[in-house]
Amino acid sequence: MVQEAKSQTFEFTVPKLKSLPIPEQPPKDQRHLGLVDYRDSKERGLMLRVSYAGTKTFVVQARNEDGKRKKKTLGIFNSSSTGDGLMLADARKAAQIFKGEYAYGRDVVSEIRNEKIERQDAPTVADIIDLYIAQHLSKLKPGSRYQATCILIGSKLRQRTGKGPLIVKEELGDILFRDLKRRDVARFLDRIKKTYSANRTHEIINHMLKWAIRKSLDEEVDYSVADLWERHPETVRDRWLTDAEIKKVWAVLDDVLVEDNALIYRLLLATGQREIEVLTMKWADLDFAKGEWIIPALRTKSNRVQLVPMTNLFRRLLEGRDQTSEWVFPSPGYKGRYSKTGHRTRNALTNFHGDVITAAGVEHFRFHDLRRSAATHMSELGIDELVVGKVLNHASRGITGLVYNHHAYRDEKRKALSVWSYKLEWLTGQEPAPDDLSQLHAWGFAPLWKDRPWSLDQWATDQGNVVAFDQGAAS
Repeated sequence: MVQEAKSQTFEFTVPKLKSLPIPEQPPKDQRHLGLVDYRDSKERGLMLRVSYAGTKTFVVQARNEDGKRKKKTLGIFNSSSTGDGLMLADARKAAQIFKGEYAYGRDVVSEIRNEKIERQDAPTVADIIDLYIAQHLSKLKPGSRYQATCILIGSKLRQRTGKGPLIVKEELGDILFRDLKRRDVARFLDRIKKTYSANRTHEIINHMLKWAIRKSLDEEVDYSVADLWERHPETVRDRWLTDAEIKKVWAVLDDVLVEDNALIYRLLLATGQREIEVLTMKWADLDFAKGEWIIPALRTKSNRVQLVPMTNLFRRLLEGRDQTSEWVFPSPGYKGRYSKTGHRTRNALTNFHGDVITAAGVEHFRFHDLRRSAATHMSELGIDELVVGKVLNHASRGITGLVYNHHAYRDEKRKALSVWSYKLEWLTGQEPAPDDLSQLHAWGFAPLWKDRPWSLDQWATDQGNVVAFDQGAAS
């Protein structure tokens, strides 16, 4: 039982409370004797409990309509306006509030106790991250899943060495989801120096928080604190390879890269498809009889099946390849030593990309710039923008394109890629197939290209070849 000091009731003042004596340390089996209570005569029910350790704690005692008493610890006494403790004036206000609410049946102590228990079970940001990775990211395509995972918990190298970019779990993981503030997110994002990285990180955090709210992982949270962060403006990338640069890059590939990697570069440029779509190409996706490469929706960014017509250049590039593996580009360790995916990964290209740029003597470009180059050159050759978009498998705009128009644009895409292949063959010193030239002639591209300086001489020669081919076919 706590001791009550003689003359224990008096009007509390800061100097008096500061000067209260500290009890002597009691025996271990009588620790209660080391606590002394003093009562405030000005605010009935307010007490200051002094321990033998020197701690001075405000306590309030109240009584409800049934005469039941209850005590509540308010906080540590603080004699100044600085620090984390409770000043005397604030303690009196808190005591008034508690007594009033308890008198009318509100059990504030039980509410606080329950709140503490609830907070113990409340998820932290780290818990949300783990659930988000397991339940949401696991359903995404490998590229999207990997990027988001690296942002949230770091790459395997980052986890192993501790060196690398800032990651969300390390910086925000210990905070309760319900306690996460806008300033916490803003301060973290503002520490990320690269504009692109900061914006992508914001997208992942914001989506994760909204996902957690939709899943009702904590009923106390009903909005995303990342919503109002101001994104950095980004410069739209517009790098594409000119005719001269394409010549240089194509010419050095065999000297710098192994055969498979050189072929991947060429297919990226010749087809305009995404890097991951070429890397994950399977022999089962290729219908040489129909002349079509079908990319399943599961392996496209847009989640739509993509039909890529084969050109003669496409066929020649794949001609004679080993088909032992299901993958067109199996991992280097194939035949007994599989990688996790079984196919070549992006690392197989990025490790030597700098060597390609140096050997070619061109300005730096990314793999995606090869795709942009194909689109730019097709447009320059007179292909309609809509058809170029279909070749790239871009999403249609508007309700008609998204819901009602399921036309595959097979013929239009074949024409676009054939025209682009002709120019690519011309640039790289290859002789176009006679049937390619005949088809281009039938499609009427001579008038379209009459003002194209790059093709005038070659086109004139090709026209003679077309006539000769047609005469030979007729005989």
